[in-house]
Amino acid sequence: AASPAATPAPRPSDRVLFTSQRDGNAEIYVMNGDGTGLTNLTNNPAQDVTPVWSPDGTRIAFSSTRTGPGNTGGHTNIYVMDADGGNVRLLTHHTDEEEDGTIDNWVILDPAWSPDGTKLVYAVDTLEGAGHLVIVNADGSGGETFINASGAADPAWSPDGTRIAYIARESVFNPEDNFAVRYLLVVNADGSGKTRVAVAPPFFSVGFGLPQVNGPAWSPDGKRLAFASNISGNDEIYSVSATGGPLTPLTDHPAQDQMPVWLPDGSGIAFTSNRDAQQRDIYLMSADGGPPARLTSHPADDYDPDWRAAQPPARPAAESTVQLSRGIFRVREVGPSGDPITVTRLGDLSREATVDFATRELCPPAVACDGAARDRSDYVRATGTLRFAPGEASQTVSVTLIDDALVEPDEFFLVTLSNPVGVSLGTQSEAQIILTSDDTDHAAQNPIDTPHFLVRMHYLDFLGREPEPTGLQAWLDVLARCPNVFNTDSRSPSALCDRIQVSSSFFRSPEFETRGYSAFLFYRVSLGRSPTYAEFVRDLQSISGQTGEEVAARKAEFTAAWVERAEFRELYRDQTTPESFVDRLLQIGGLTLGGDVTRDSLVGDLRAGRKTRAEVVRAATEHPEARAKEFNAAFVTMQYFGYLKRDPEETGFNAWLTYLNANPADFRTMIHGFLNSPEYRSRFGRP
Repeated sequence: AASPAATPAPRPSDRVLFTSQRDGNAEIYVMNGDGTGLTNLTNNPAQDVTPVWSPDGTRIAFSSTRTGPGNTGGHTNIYVMDADGGNVRLLTHHTDEEEDGTIDNWVILDPAWSPDGTKLVYAVDTLEGAGHLVIVNADGSGGETFINASGAADPAWSPDGTRIAYIARESVFNPEDNFAVRYLLVVNADGSGKTRVAVAPPFFSVGFGLPQVNGPAWSPDGKRLAFASNISGNDEIYSVSATGGPLTPLTDHPAQDQMPVWLPDGSGIAFTSNRDAQQRDIYLMSADGGPPARLTSHPADDYDPDWRAAQPPARPAAESTVQLSRGIFRVREVGPSGDPITVTRLGDLSREATVDFATRELCPPAVACDGAARDRSDYVRATGTLRFAPGEASQTVSVTLIDDALVEPDEFFLVTLSNPVGVSLGTQSEAQIILTSDDTDHAAQNPIDTPHFLVRMHYLDFLGREPEPTGLQAWLDVLARCPNVFNTDSRSPSALCDRIQVSSSFFRSPEFETRGYSAFLFYRVSLGRSPTYAEFVRDLQSISGQTGEEVAARKAEFTAAWVERAEFRELYRDQTTPESFVDRLLQIGGLTLGGDVTRDSLVGDLRAGRKTRAEVVRAATEHPEARAKEFNAAFVTMQYFGYLKRDPEETGFNAWLTYLNANPADFRTMIHGFLNSPEYRSRFGRP
């Protein structure tokens, strides 16, 4: 690892605000960057704390209890004064007693300026744990904007003005869990897109009875946050990406290191520590955590610095990032669904943006892996694209869970983000999903032997969606009329409504023809191979929709994107004329074509611009010759994909294909082999 950088040389031209107990009371002081030029800016019997510079350096916002009787300890409010300590103005107007005579127990602290200097955000908390952030105009005009945040503390406005970081208390997983911890969070300036960045510290006392917390502070480029946490058992300074991710420890000392603030040029971090004495003082270290230098030395406490350079840096350009809203989510097999798996967009929301998502197992299916949830029995593999409209800050990833009858401990799988368009991918691009089972004893009956479970699984396995109520009931009615629902005689001529018949109807349905069979043919016709299970699931879900019109639109998008895939482009790289392209396509697909769509008609359509290359590929896949040629191979492949949720092994696939080619009317034998196989049945319970 690289050695920490040297501590930045203090600059006398810089100005540092801090709070001190030098006169026995919390007052605000200012000094030069090298510790010289100490000036007392407030001298009031009340507690004056949390001072922060305005962006232009002409004003200082701070918290004070000077609104009480005799200005000696009333309710905390936010004040603004000039840089020399004069012209003190009350900005907020919270009092000790509400209009109904009850005591107002709001605690108001931690003002932070917007980068343009027009607004302030501050934290409001109560003894009961409620709270929020409040945004007000810096001149006191207009109303207030509220952002709900239980136990809110220490907001900080990002340098580009688009986001606010703060600390608040939230339930670890679901609100009903009733177990809350403090997190470092980031939201857009309008309160949208809430994202957990890290576990944050608890409250601690700063010596005069008012609560305070340890950060956060933005780096000048807006890419990282510094904050203090006791996650190691002692208060230390850490930094973390503003979009979440692993923590970087910056201090490691038995003392309490707290309240970091970045130097305006990004070279260092000032903080509060008691490492050299009982009292706290202001220290300065390099941005990567080098040995600190002590800036103040006094028997009383000096703490909570805010740094301003003589030449403040220019505001960075607004970023736009997409990330998962936290690193861990909890979901349940049944009952309340648990945490929504939320993807947030932070920063500039003015443009459209997309990002792909996919579920992923902790380890490969063939590898034993303790605690791994499997997408063949615990949840349905999900993949797709989230689309953000202008101004939209969050989307939800939907993962369908399978209520099996297996007694299992908590299991885990992952959700990952990739391929951002119109937005950058944040650090928190992967989250762990904890799946909680509801089973306490192995059920005597495998749930696949119950009609409702059987029908739902066929919708999920073959159509990639939940059943609509009318369709579900229609299939349940069919099974209810069967004389032998669980018939295992694959050749029984009277068993026309048993599970085998119902199961085959899904593969032969118009919906599967339009989506699943079509996706399979794109591979066979234009690439000359079958898709893998992972490829097929991704493509099947990309063509999904709630209506026929939506499916048609997604199919058109899929077709247009197909010819842009790297494998397709490589196969057809040298086919630069309509004739060579069509001939190459027919050669790979093993087609001659005839009837209304022929080789020459496709060449003519391509040359005249009546069809694109993508539309020519689609026309070939939809030709009756292609469908007849590939039907049996598709039928066998779908048994593996649908029932067993895996790629076929070569010997088994060839054996079933040979049988189906020799007995094209006997699909029941093959479906019986898969539907009643121990491998399929063990997905859900005892075989």
